[in-house]
Amino acid sequence: MEIIKLKENVKIIGGSTPSTKDKKLWNGNINWYALDDLKNNRSSTSKKITNQRKLVNDGTLLFSVRAPIGYIGWSVGSSWFSQGIKAFITNEDKIKKEYLFHWLKINTNLIKSIAIGSTFKEVSKATLENLKISLPAVKKQQEIIDIIKPLEKKIVILKGMNEKVFHYLKLSSLEHKYNETAKIKDLFLFKNTKSHNAFDLKLSTTNLKNNFKGIDLSKEQNFVAHNIFQKNDILISTIRTYFKKMWFSNDSGGYGASILKLSGLDRNKMLLYFFHFMNNWNFYTKDQIGTTMPTLNKNSFKNKEVPLFENGFSKKEMNLYNKYEINTLLIEKLKNNVDLLIKKLII
Repeated sequence: MEIIKLKENVKIIGGSTPSTKDKKLWNGNINWYALDDLKNNRSSTSKKITNQRKLVNDGTLLFSVRAPIGYIGWSVGSSWFSQGIKAFITNEDKIKKEYLFHWLKINTNLIKSIAIGSTFKEVSKATLENLKISLPAVKKQQEIIDIIKPLEKKIVILKGMNEKVFHYLKLSSLEHKYNETAKIKDLFLFKNTKSHNAFDLKLSTTNLKNNFKGIDLSKEQNFVAHNIFQKNDILISTIRTYFKKMWFSNDSGGYGASILKLSGLDRNKMLLYFFHFMNNWNFYTKDQIGTTMPTLNKNSFKNKEVPLFENGFSKKEMNLYNKYEINTLLIEKLKNNVDLLIKKLII
């Protein structure tokens, strides 16, 4: 085992943003990674640039170094990235890039602890270059990579299957018929059932992922939750609704004051309305209160009209969603196994 500084065998490159005043630099066909692209592992970035002198190759390791620190992923195609991201180009004869990927993941908290800054914490190129890493022989690194890779591949396959199911149900929900409408407050139950017992699962707006991506249980849950939610409830974050945080619950637990709970219908109909709200999100959440921290106007939301669907999701649609939930649990289990393996195999 050898201990080296990253700069001895890793070239670290800082990113930049082409001038937004020069339209010739934008709307090309080259990926330009912003933090959100890296966070969501996008193969095609939300913004594209035209050809420039500075580009990194396909499959370059990218790591965010500010606001926040710790997003990690791979570039797709020749590409470039924002100044909040650094690229890591390894000497493959000494350190495999996949090994460094896993090392950065398990040492993110260490990197955060040495960041500096008042408004936004940031870790500099020089600080990263002087990080010390314990390196086994390249052959051993590859053996570790080969143990982890099949699990990661399975996660990718399951995520791909789930994305297809989610997309199918989102579209199929548009085909469901109705003749009448009703106010949300007359269709759903909003009663907060309180409990002073401790909950294994606690939800706040922090735990809900952006863009209807479910929940993140790795987030700290340092708050008191007195209100109870049950399986098949719809939970909506009322803070900054443009982040699109909504979850169709697959468990029971407690939730905080920033969450609005909808319940009262059978599972098939609750799920249909979940996708209906998703498809019409801007309409249902456009009325806000406040400017600095805009929150959903709950009274306005409850008084909006929704379709009275004749039926909920069909048996076929529910079977697909049941498979989606099973896959989601498998993905979380596989992720935990990968994390345990990485911590065990990589120092």
